[in-house]
Amino acid sequence: MTTDVPALWERPTRLRVGTGSAVRALAEGAPGGGTVLLADSALPATLIQRLADAGGAEHVQLLNADGEGRSDLTRSMMLCDRLRGARRVVAVGGGTVLDLVALARLLCADPHAAARIQHGGPRPGLLICPPVRPPHTPELLALPTTIGTAAEVSPVATTVLDGHRKLVVAGQLAADTAALDPDLTRTLPPQQLREGVLEAMFRILNAYVMKPGSHVPSAADAEAMELLGQLAALGGQPDTIGGDTPDAAARCAALRTDAALLSARTVLGWCQLGRDPFAGKIWYVANELATATGARKMVATLAAAPWLWQRALDGDARYGQADRVRQAWDTMTSRLPHLPPDPAAGLRALAAQWHLPTCPPSRVPAAELARRAVRAWGAGLPMLGQLRTAELRSLYTDILDGEPHDD
Repeated sequence: MTTDVPALWERPTRLRVGTGSAVRALAEGAPGGGTVLLADSALPATLIQRLADAGGAEHVQLLNADGEGRSDLTRSMMLCDRLRGARRVVAVGGGTVLDLVALARLLCADPHAAARIQHGGPRPGLLICPPVRPPHTPELLALPTTIGTAAEVSPVATTVLDGHRKLVVAGQLAADTAALDPDLTRTLPPQQLREGVLEAMFRILNAYVMKPGSHVPSAADAEAMELLGQLAALGGQPDTIGGDTPDAAARCAALRTDAALLSARTVLGWCQLGRDPFAGKIWYVANELATATGARKMVATLAAAPWLWQRALDGDARYGQADRVRQAWDTMTSRLPHLPPDPAAGLRALAAQWHLPTCPPSRVPAAELARRAVRAWGAGLPMLGQLRTAELRSLYTDILDGEPHDD
């Protein structure tokens, strides 16, 4: 982001929050027909039917979040055909399902979007689509069943193309209405809830630790640290809440509601206001690691992030500013005082204390990971900026071996 471009804040999603909010949002738009409901096939059939009845859905289709052997873009293109002529589309599921449906809606609105995404294969790894909103585009209602992705309110979606993840940015991807209903996240185990909390935390951390630029107001930094502290405190709670009493159930519902709302605020609030959208490097490095290992997003992120932070702490500002890494970590340890004071060591301790799995071994060597990362996100593209293949090879070697090496 150049220094002469003023900050812009614009959020199109209407948000409903709390127990029963999903059914209420569905019932609001039920009259008039033309509703298509697309839901994760892993969800209980009784839940899907209850939501379909509440929304008066004329068609219900189940989606396999694991991919069904086709690329995500291909699946979104197929869904686009189903959505043509619909008045409203309801997406029920986790981040993968919400992204599939949001991209399908984008393809309905913009007939050229698929060709743009496919152009160049995995390079560039990020595509920004021009604004478009034809009159016939269906309304999108998002009902997330997981916490942390913020896919229900985000104008960014991940798709898979030729085995590579690709980021797509478009206003059409953010839902018109989203409901954060703890009834839909009731079965989330503590580990998945914590991974969701971490994902929301890293949306803040990835951008905050970089040099903020002249158009980041102090209010943005203040909100970022406020949210980070609240998320850190909340992440320490899941194991302390249990039991079958009504009071315990109410506390669990309140915890899930707060986690979902804080996650959404990392997108809907102004903690990202004025920041360079390409500044943070953790996501791009972790993305290639997740692809190579088959690890979940946050497992790969926690494997990579300490090594990027260590380079920042050693003075390499391309990975982050040392003082901002320490400020962010101080905010986290103020809510989680049992963690080590060193940020890089502290992230590793956090992963262990929150019982997150370690990243599996990579089937791809460090040199190839570096080459793939540069192809998708570097070599003149702003995402990896000045980082060269040799530097990324050293970084990936550290990550894979679990110990530092000379550049």
